[in-house]
Amino acid sequence: MPRGPARPGVALPLAVTVALLASTARVHAAAGDPFDDGTMGAQLGAGAGGLLVGGGVGGLAGALIAGYGAKKGDWGRPLVGALVGAFVGGETGVILGVQLAGDSKDGTGRWWGTSGGALAGVAFGGLSIYVGMRAKLPAPATFAIAAVFVLAGPIVGYHLSADERQAAVPRTVPLISLSF
Repeated sequence: MPRGPARPGVALPLAVTVALLASTARVHAAAGDPFDDGTMGAQLGAGAGGLLVGGGVGGLAGALIAGYGAKKGDWGRPLVGALVGAFVGGETGVILGVQLAGDSKDGTGRWWGTSGGALAGVAFGGLSIYVGMRAKLPAPATFAIAAVFVLAGPIVGYHLSADERQAAVPRTVPLISLSF
């Protein structure tokens, strides 16, 4: 008796995920290219840090704002406020972290590209959670795939919106500015 996948509907999403992960090969940037793996690594770290800090601050602010004036024992309003605040604060933190880390490495990506990539990353992350839950994939794997989309979206958007002509021009940024 031939054996197929243990759960119908799991094979295709799993195969696509494995194919995407396997197809990522290490690419070496040309000398002086600001879009090297160091830049993307810095953006990944800054985006993840921004997600944690922004999500924490936004969640706390949302809970406090929504909970203000709530009746005793009403935990629903502060919970919804915390969730909305964590989402908005976390995405804002990812966008800021990716953009500022890229700019600090002399990147030329635009804010609109980073923000658009974040929007696409959230959409694909949400879709991956929906598909993963419908296919009854393990929750940690499903949320890990969604996290990759949420963090990779702004990075890809940043680099797709970069101006290649501007990247070739060396820029000097003063450490101290004296302006009166």
